[in-house]
Amino acid sequence: MPAIGFGTYRVNGLAGVDTIVHALENGYRLIPSSALGGTIMTESKYTLYVLDGCPFCTKVLTYMKEHGIELPVVSITGNEAARAELVRVGGKAQCPCLFIDGKPMYESGDIVDYLAKTFA
Repeated sequence: MPAIGFGTYRVNGLAGVDTIVHALENGYRLIPSSALGGTIMTESKYTLYVLDGCPFCTKVLTYMKEHGIELPVVSITGNEAARAELVRVGGKAQCPCLFIDGKPMYESGDIVDYLAKTFA
C-alpha cells in the first residue's frame, strides 16, 4: 500500500487531515515512520509528494487508488521537514511531485500519464 508521511506517522492511502479521516474510515491504517524506514525520501524508486487540499494531488492519488498503484507518498502539509526535503531535492515546493530515481516530475497530468504507461 502507498505510504503517506504525515507528522511522525505515515498513512496508507491519502494525504492530509481530511483525507486521513477518510482513509481511516475506509480501512487504511497508521504506520509508524520507523516501520517505513524512518526517512522522508524513501529507498523506493518512486516517492510522490502531495499537499492536503490540492486538487491536482487528489487527481494523482485517485488515479493511483483506482488502478491499484502503490507508491510511497509524503504529505508536506504541516510537515516542514518534508517540505524542506522537497525543495532541497526538487528545487521548489510544488505538488504533486513524483520523484523517479531521485528526479522530480511535476504536473498531475504528466504524472498520471507516466503512471498509466509504467504501471499498465
